[in-house]
Amino acid sequence: MVWLGEFVSAREHLEQGMRLYTPRQDRSLAFLYGYDPGVACLSLVALTLWHLGYPEQALRRNDEALTLARQLSHPFSLTYALAWTAVIHALRREEHVTQEWAQTGVALSTEHGFMFHLAYGTILLGWALAGQG
Repeated sequence: MVWLGEFVSAREHLEQGMRLYTPRQDRSLAFLYGYDPGVACLSLVALTLWHLGYPEQALRRNDEALTLARQLSHPFSLTYALAWTAVIHALRREEHVTQEWAQTGVALSTEHGFMFHLAYGTILLGWALAGQG
């Protein structure tokens, strides 16, 4: 629903996903599906909140996604959260902050061979550098 622009219903579904999520019980899902569903819900609800006009709530949810991803010690989930962190800061037109998060994601993606997040982080890094002149 996020990708359809249905942000109100997307928020409801993502928040419901978070209510159903239990990190200890659902940890193995990251290895089954590639990334942790809690990190995904928090990252996407942050994006959704931004589009709904709640930038501070978006930052808080994004911080929760990063915290959870770090606690899980699952590199792909962390690169996922880092990419969305860079996006949120790009939406805020914070080029320097976007650059920092994108560089962190690029480094981790390079280390683990995560080509998609490497490409995505490189695009965000390019945007941030271009915005800084």
